[in-house]
Amino acid sequence: MGKFFFAQTVKGKVTSGGVSLPGVSVVVQGTKNGTATDFDGSFTLNNVEPKAILVFSYIGYKNISIPADTKSEMQVVMVDELEKLNEVVVIGYGTSKRKRYKRCCFFYQSF
Repeated sequence: MGKFFFAQTVKGKVTSGGVSLPGVSVVVQGTKNGTATDFDGSFTLNNVEPKAILVFSYIGYKNISIPADTKSEMQVVMVDELEKLNEVVVIGYGTSKRKRYKRCCFFYQSF
């Protein structure tokens, strides 16, 4: 016979220092089954095997691996990893008006 398992739905909330964390990645280890927390740090993940390991990851925080077991509700607290924050590079882009001016004997272009 084939492999049979009880697929469960796991729900929970991810916080850090009492503050909800939106956008935390929640993935079943070794699979493509995953989701991200919503604006209030809540998540719902379907089709999770009881022996699965859930991996929680977020920029600036340590990854956490937690066994799903038979938990249907989880409270996950992320721990920040300040020494890794210098690895994040932020690039900003700006805009400006492009102007062209023509004079007698030369062409001038300004951005």
